[in-house]
Amino acid sequence: MKRFGLRLLLCVHLAGAGWSTPTTAFAADAVDDATRNTARKLGYAGVEAYQAGDYRTASEKLEKAYAVLRVPSLGLWSARALVKLGKWVEGAERYTQIGQLGASSGNEAVQKRARADAESELAALTPKIPSITVQITGATLAEVSVQIDGAPIAQELLGEARPVNPGPHKVEGLRNSEQAVLELSLAESEHKPAVLVFHTPVAAAPLAAQTTAAPPPESDSHPGLGRQRTLALIAGGVGVVGIGVGTVFGFKSKSDHDEAEKYCTGSQCSDPRGVSAGNDAHAAGNVSTVAMIVGGVGLAGAAVLWFTAPHASASTSARLGVGVGTLQVRGQF
Repeated sequence: MKRFGLRLLLCVHLAGAGWSTPTTAFAADAVDDATRNTARKLGYAGVEAYQAGDYRTASEKLEKAYAVLRVPSLGLWSARALVKLGKWVEGAERYTQIGQLGASSGNEAVQKRARADAESELAALTPKIPSITVQITGATLAEVSVQIDGAPIAQELLGEARPVNPGPHKVEGLRNSEQAVLELSLAESEHKPAVLVFHTPVAAAPLAAQTTAAPPPESDSHPGLGRQRTLALIAGGVGVVGIGVGTVFGFKSKSDHDEAEKYCTGSQCSDPRGVSAGNDAHAAGNVSTVAMIVGGVGLAGAAVLWFTAPHASASTSARLGVGVGTLQVRGQF
């Protein structure tokens, strides 16, 4: 009995619509009896599938029927099936189309009721539709092409709320070879920003700045002294350190020698303390001798370098070499 009632309801809607409107896919005189019969069967089957909860089958059949005959009754049921499948954006668009269908030669009261139902259901659906607002950072809008779930978005609409169906979505932005991807999920009535972040490229230094930069000062010279006098100061420092080290170890050698004499007689020493102190005195004496030689050579070389140094405007080139008992200076003065 329920199935008969559904058939009767749809039949009244279709018959009342007169099977044609100025915006149908086919002109009124192009819809023959066979086309009307096929569309009627598809419409019946679609409504029955909808009532049975098989919304996918219902949508497939109602979409085919509506593509052939765009009348308010078929549009209303097809919109309902789309909404049940979670295609809220597509369902809202279908409801809007129904309100734009013109009058036909059929029952105007039936058409008016279908349009009224579509308007009411659209008003209830619209606030539930979620939306995404795409935002770009690190690049200009003109530089980036954006897609939501594979569908390109016009650059003029970036930054504006875009209605989407509830559920997961993928937002992709592309600037040359750089890609920014964001995945997010939206629930009923939820509105989220989708911020695509691009990295601002570092600008290359101007070529003129690279070629005209002044060379760094030489690390082995002091401003105002010249290279040779700088070497003289270094050699003098080596000499002072050498003399200092030689003096320290000289005093230590003397102290160890005095200690050894307490336990030894002349060159004969049988006491271990005297032997140890004598060895220490000998080792310290050797270090003192070498350090004094290096110190003396360093001071002498420093004096030579300093007093033979040319004026600051002259071209100089010198290298300092220090060895045991020697100091070598090579270069042009």
